[in-house]
Amino acid sequence: MVEKILIVSDSFKGSATSLEVGQAIARGIRSVDNSVELEVVAIADGGEGTVASIISSNGGKFVEMEVTGPMGKAVQSRYGIKDTSAYLEVAETSGLALLNSQDLQPRFASTYGLGEQILDAMSKGCTTLYIGLGGSATNDAGLGMARALGYRFLDSDKEEITNDVFGFETIESLDDKDVDPRLKELQIHVLTDVQNPLCGSNGASAIYGPQKGVLKEEIERFDSAILHLGKIMESYASKDILDVPGAGAAGGLGAGLLALTHAEINNGMDTMIEILKLEDKIKNADLVITGEGRIDAQTKNGKVPYGIAKVAKRFNKPVIAIVGSQSEDAHTLKQDGIDLILDIINEPMTLDSAFTKVCELLSITGIHAYNAWTLSEKHKRK
Repeated sequence: MVEKILIVSDSFKGSATSLEVGQAIARGIRSVDNSVELEVVAIADGGEGTVASIISSNGGKFVEMEVTGPMGKAVQSRYGIKDTSAYLEVAETSGLALLNSQDLQPRFASTYGLGEQILDAMSKGCTTLYIGLGGSATNDAGLGMARALGYRFLDSDKEEITNDVFGFETIESLDDKDVDPRLKELQIHVLTDVQNPLCGSNGASAIYGPQKGVLKEEIERFDSAILHLGKIMESYASKDILDVPGAGAAGGLGAGLLALTHAEINNGMDTMIEILKLEDKIKNADLVITGEGRIDAQTKNGKVPYGIAKVAKRFNKPVIAIVGSQSEDAHTLKQDGIDLILDIINEPMTLDSAFTKVCELLSITGIHAYNAWTLSEKHKRK
């Protein structure tokens, strides 16, 4: 009987995409056994690379369009469409990767471009959207997106408040008369592994603000500003949003989507497993190979290897994780279904060298993974 190996790894950020990682591992395995049946599935956990993984695995098409970037300049972006569903990711329109570190200005960074993509998807007949919230450069609680959709945020003089987060404290009301009516019929699934509320010591500004350029002494004011906006949106929507797990994702964009659209927050990895029909693929595999750039205790927080291993464990399938590096506590993931972790680094080298040789290193480690598995199978037969 032909052995089936499923390879489904996250990207190695900055060096190889999910698909490139999987293909490199597959090349290594084929170099020692060309008879094995290999399937490579590109994946992401709802962050950067989500759209590419869905379209490459499920089919559909990419839509290229110019949108307003996080700092107001036009940027090229893309999203995916299949049938009446569209797949978007915040990293394409408002992502940290679109800016240099010296250009980070979280006070003025906006999610407006995401709203433009939503409008475009609706104009193409899409009725269901999946939006990945990873990698944003913003802390505007979705106000920019809402403005693109037609919402107006007004102060006591009925003047519109725009992109200045500190100005959010003067918002008194929300006007929706210009909102695109198709929004009422649009179903949105928000993909995130973040469980943070909108505000507070575990909220968007305190936890994720610093990586976007929020200074330590500014955190309290950022938090106060989006708390005020959150209460305005909560009152408008007539439902609780401030403390919903995931409301603080993407600088509070989760809260904005919950309040101003028909959105629900879903676990990003669980949703990706469903979209890519991975449960059946794992069930039918003899070995599952997964991975990510660095594996550690944080992997349990909705990352790709953890999500894949969780499903594999239900079907009693062996799982090998191929990684760039691992922490001292990574071995604890064995109880979660990851049977073996293999680093790709096979000799002392610089980070630049590891990045340059990543595909070669992945292929070599793919061989090691396959040999380890066949050795285990031989032991079982004794």
